[in-house]
Amino acid sequence: MKAIRKYHFIGIGGTGMSSLAYLMSKSGAAVTGSDRLLDGQRDNELFGKMRSFGIKLYPQDGSGLGVTPDAVIASPAIEESNPDLTLARELGLRILKRAEFLISLTGEKKAVGIAGTSGKSTITAMTAHIMIQSGHDPTIVIGACMRNYETADDPGNSRLGRSPWFILEVDESDGWITKYRCHTALVSNIKKDHKEMDELKRLFRAFLTNATDTIIVNADSPLLEEVVPGDKNIVTYALRGNASFRPSAVSLGPDGSQFTLHGQAFRIRQQGKHNLSNALAAIAVARSVGIPMNGIAGALDTFVGLRRRMEIVGTAGGITVIDDFAHNPSKIRAALDATHLLGKRRIVIYQPHGYGPTLFLKDELIEAFSNSLSSNDYLFILDIYYAGGTARKEIMSDDLVREIARSIPNTFRPPSRRELIRLIAGIAAEEDVIMVLGARDRSLSTLAKSIFEEIKSKNKPQRR
Repeated sequence: MKAIRKYHFIGIGGTGMSSLAYLMSKSGAAVTGSDRLLDGQRDNELFGKMRSFGIKLYPQDGSGLGVTPDAVIASPAIEESNPDLTLARELGLRILKRAEFLISLTGEKKAVGIAGTSGKSTITAMTAHIMIQSGHDPTIVIGACMRNYETADDPGNSRLGRSPWFILEVDESDGWITKYRCHTALVSNIKKDHKEMDELKRLFRAFLTNATDTIIVNADSPLLEEVVPGDKNIVTYALRGNASFRPSAVSLGPDGSQFTLHGQAFRIRQQGKHNLSNALAAIAVARSVGIPMNGIAGALDTFVGLRRRMEIVGTAGGITVIDDFAHNPSKIRAALDATHLLGKRRIVIYQPHGYGPTLFLKDELIEAFSNSLSSNDYLFILDIYYAGGTARKEIMSDDLVREIARSIPNTFRPPSRRELIRLIAGIAAEEDVIMVLGARDRSLSTLAKSIFEEIKSKNKPQRR
């Protein structure tokens, strides 16, 4: 078969797609990509980094296929009518789905697949950092930016290693999770997200069944009992239940958590019980590889986290601003629970994650906010994120606002982001935590920074 040295990525602006594009570029291949955002000449920081890295970018009008790539990699979010995809078929080019391509890259590697409804990005990053710091030199593909490895031209969402180890975040939303054959397979939890529960349980069971060596599961997630095959080497971790890895002497604080495990003291810099659970998962993987506990502890102590995962933008006047990727109900509950460690009142800004997902999870989203916030907290729900295409607009943000306001009276849809910044600056007070939640839209990070700058300006000491 002809060696593939030229790749074109359709939907390259997604973090998961960009990680593969960077990995291929690091391997010496020529990489091009197109994205819907580029159709309207909307640029962002990630696109700038790609260009500086030598990746050529095009709108999705077929112009990027002029180089005649050896393979075209399509994001699962790309519609069949996409102009790039249509032209690629007409030209007879080899077309692969993202997951199909990722699976092909693992080849004979010892793949460590990290899956689950919530926590998989952080677990993947923690595991990768431990293995790098321990000299295992893994290849890494992750759907988020690792702050430890981020540079001016590389977002740190992939790494080309020389060892047999391949650490990858595995997504279940496109159904391809059943095709992975991992040396080690980990599932953090199963909650309703992209699919109904019966379908999710089938997918995760197949993923675990296909593992060739070890499966690692969270014993605190009761549904995992239904999907764990009985003929595998099973390792468990838990905060509460019986498990191979269960911490003691746990202390949760605003600067992270401390705990003891198997006689070793640990400290992590990430807040909340959910991140403590994520750390246990990474420890379980590292021990299965043979890394000693003191080496794991030393590595976790230096792990600074991921972009948009409980990322503290800044603190001014006793007010903390956080930027977080949480978009589904379980992630939202975990993030809001962690904010109790950082302040007293919460001011939350949430952008729903697409029309289809919002309609599918409407009841669960209403329940998550209604049960996680208190009557004196504030919730501002932005318009539903729309990336273009043929999405059916059968639900609006006002539908969520109306239902959540029954329990949380300070629930509103702001008229604009500029007005939102002004409103928040007017109500924020000492010991408040302001949290921007949502996925896909990188402008949310800009919003979080703008809110912080407004808060900082408001609390700037006056000259006498």
